Amino acid sequence: MSLTAVVLGSTGAVGTAVVSSLVSNPSWSEIYVVVRKAPSVPHPSPKVKAIVIPMPSAGCEASELSTLTSTLKPQLPAKSSATFCLLGVGRPSKGTASNLKHVDVDLSLSLISAAPASHLSLLTAIGAARDVPEPVASSLSPLPFARAGGPLYNYCKGALESLCLSLPFSTCSFFQPATLIG
Repeated sequence: MSLTAVVLGSTGAVGTAVVSSLVSNPSWSEIYVVVRKAPSVPHPSPKVKAIVIPMPSAGCEASELSTLTSTLKPQLPAKSSATFCLLGVGRPSKGTASNLKHVDVDLSLSLISAAPASHLSLLTAIGAARDVPEPVASSLSPLPFARAGGPLYNYCKGALESLCLSLPFSTCSFFQPATLIG
């Protein structure tokens, strides 16, 4: 059986490991990696096809995300075997609340929507809070508001999980690690 994957967030620590794992597995014949800039060195495997698209910045209009989706969609297979979404701000403690929401919810959802597949594997976080109201920053919170484990971070991860459940994937897997080291 020949499987096709789309990997969103392939340049981070987890994404790099996922791509390596897919490359080493003979069942996967094509691996599309969506990146914001061309890699300085092409991937050593002919299975990997890099798709370079400009990513809109935080605070962008919905029309920019729509343009992103329409630009990406024709470059991907009509339906892949699996979409792996490993996107995230990387170091939430160094980002802003608006950047966290932009990357971890809006941008992720737009890219996932452009990559239809039978299965979705989504990296979120332990504590991802689905179907809860968006938190308000408070000086009483024991964790920084937008930091990993903080209320906004968990809200964003849970919101993306909820939104992905409404997309037309046959199956969805949510991976909620406690800590990512890398």
